[in-house]
Amino acid sequence: MAHAEDCTVSDRNWRRRFRHAAAILASSLAIQSCDRSPPAVETFSGTAEGTTYHVKLVQPREPLPREALQREIGAVLARIDRELSAWRPDSDLSRFNASRTTDWFPVSAELREVVDVALQVSLETAGAYDITVAPLTELWDFGPQAHAFRVPTEAEIERARERVGYGHLHSRRDPPALRKDIPGLRIDVNSLGPGYTVDRIAAALDRAGIRDYLVELGGAVRARGQRPGGGAWRVAIEKPLKTNREALRVVELTTGGLSTAGDYREYFDQEGRRYSHILDPATGRPITHALTSVSVIAPNAVTADAWDTALMAMGPARGRALALRLKMPVLFVVRAESARNGFEVLATPQFEPYLRPGEPRE
Repeated sequence: MAHAEDCTVSDRNWRRRFRHAAAILASSLAIQSCDRSPPAVETFSGTAEGTTYHVKLVQPREPLPREALQREIGAVLARIDRELSAWRPDSDLSRFNASRTTDWFPVSAELREVVDVALQVSLETAGAYDITVAPLTELWDFGPQAHAFRVPTEAEIERARERVGYGHLHSRRDPPALRKDIPGLRIDVNSLGPGYTVDRIAAALDRAGIRDYLVELGGAVRARGQRPGGGAWRVAIEKPLKTNREALRVVELTTGGLSTAGDYREYFDQEGRRYSHILDPATGRPITHALTSVSVIAPNAVTADAWDTALMAMGPARGRALALRLKMPVLFVVRAESARNGFEVLATPQFEPYLRPGEPRE
């Protein structure tokens, strides 16, 4: 664990499942307050089936009842669970995936918004990011079902790829609806659903008049205002280690979202080879490059959440080139045997201003 004031260690646990309103997604973040004499602060968290979320906020001058704030957070989690859960057969996501129609399928505004973000990132990455990979995710046993973790045959991969392609997914704003060109097309929102949920919790806090908060869920973070005692919220990004949790870099946020994706905890080994949960839509197989972690800062958490997956899929060379071209705040961690600690850390110029003073830039 990092030893930093108001430290949050950011590391996405990639086996994301929308399971329960109390704790929709897996998260390996921990929020700790280290202030000696903080103002009125409320901390909320939930656990269920191995998943957690954390919300930390500074009460306004006229404090709001803790119970009312808890109800607001719970209402957001319950609604997102109803709309985006891959575990609930009655969720909008599950109903759309189960449908075989190629006509417009009415969905909630929440699901449509998530799909719109995903389609935009797919366009900007020429398909390196694609939420229609659900058939491949399930084939490789990283889906919501039981996990046998076996390597599929080439024929199985090719059959699954026939049902994948963001160009076959369409979105309509009013009334909200989705349409698929391929009856067997299914979507997997685990790569950006946590960020969307974090943004919705943040919006609920905004409506309640809260101006200083930090929300995290599933590796996605949203910050606003200042931490207790003043100053930016501090969020530590973990070293890409399987077991130990140590801070790699600490960033400071007063607004916007941060999300970290990595391949170092969610994978399986077979015959001496590692198979990551992050899949390359172009091959239908897990990524094999040396990029092990990507952290993205964006105006909101859902955008950061989608982009960290996209850049992970693209790899160190293509991903960094695109981030530089788009002037995105991104931190790349690349395996390098010759480097200190076994990995190289590369921050884009736009990411560097967010690093806490004194943090290494590379």
